[in-house]
Amino acid sequence: MAKDIEYSEKYQDDHFEYRHVILPKSLKSEIPRNRLMSEVEWREIGVTQSRGWMHYMIHGPEPHILLFRRPIHTDPRTGKAPKGWNGPNDLSEREKEFWIKDYNKNNDNDNNDKNKENKNKNNY
Repeated sequence: MAKDIEYSEKYQDDHFEYRHVILPKSLKSEIPRNRLMSEVEWREIGVTQSRGWMHYMIHGPEPHILLFRRPIHTDPRTGKAPKGWNGPNDLSEREKEFWIKDYNKNNDNDNNDKNKENKNKNNY
């Protein structure tokens, strides 16, 4: 079945490279309709590609076409964006955690905790 999967050439914009994967219609029942697929899920149905690709959009009229993207110059071994990659401002937390090495979604909380600690030290 994996031999029946078609892969597009890559194309890009200022931040991402993209590709679409066309699954045989016989796999239609394996594709969730109301949510994006995780890497584990799309690999389980036979999609093979280097690391860093994220299923980012559902094309309603043709759900057997999976749309993928990853940051330009992603390391294909780690799946992480290159150091200093400036993605768009509207990246989700999921995308930041997936692509940005050493990203800590609690950075803001850590900074708030440090500010509180400093404030408490100054009060003594």
